[in-house]
This record gives sequence, structure tokens and C-alpha cells, in this order.
Amino acid sequence: MGKRILVIEDDSSSRKALVRLLKAKGHRMQELASAVTIQQDFQELDAAIIDIHLPGLSGTELAAQIKLDFPAVKTVLMTSYEIEADSLTPGTIVFKKPLVIERLLRTLE
Repeated sequence: MGKRILVIEDDSSSRKALVRLLKAKGHRMQELASAVTIQQDFQELDAAIIDIHLPGLSGTELAAQIKLDFPAVKTVLMTSYEIEADSLTPGTIVFKKPLVIERLLRTLE
């Protein structure tokens, strides 16, 4: 059975493409355009894929909070920009856009 994954990405076309692809691989998907509107029980998730640059609450802030409150949830950040590794919560995975889907799928296993 597939993983329960939440994608938070403010770019609609990128978010929908990623959700569609992961659904096709058998995962159960949820999607949001912003971290501001989250009313999510992360305990019900296996993974969260989050864009770093979101309006309102940043992806790095959200990932840190998820790691603190729900350490079993795999947290994957994605960005088009360079990022300082020491600015991340330990255990957070970062992918540079465009994503290499095969690598992302291996990470989610």
C-alpha cells in the first residue's frame, strides 16, 4: 500500500504535477498551496514534501515544527535556490528543483 503524503507547494502547476505523479505510483496524496492554511494531523501522514519558499510560514519553519512534533513523518524540502545546510533541522532532506523523481521515490520508501 502506498504512503500517505502531503505536498505543500505554492506553484499550482508544480504541485499538481507532483501529486499526479505520486498518485500514479500508488501513494495517497493531499495537497496545499500554503502552510498558512494547514489544519492537518501530521500523525496521519508518512511524509510531507514542502517547498522552502512559501507565503507566510516558510517551508524550513514548518519542517522543523513537523520534525519536533511528529518525528516519524519523513520531511522533504524542495527548492530552486541554494540553501545553507546548517539552517536546517537535522534529518531534513532537501531536493533541488527540478526534482529527480526516481530519487524522490527512493527517499519516500
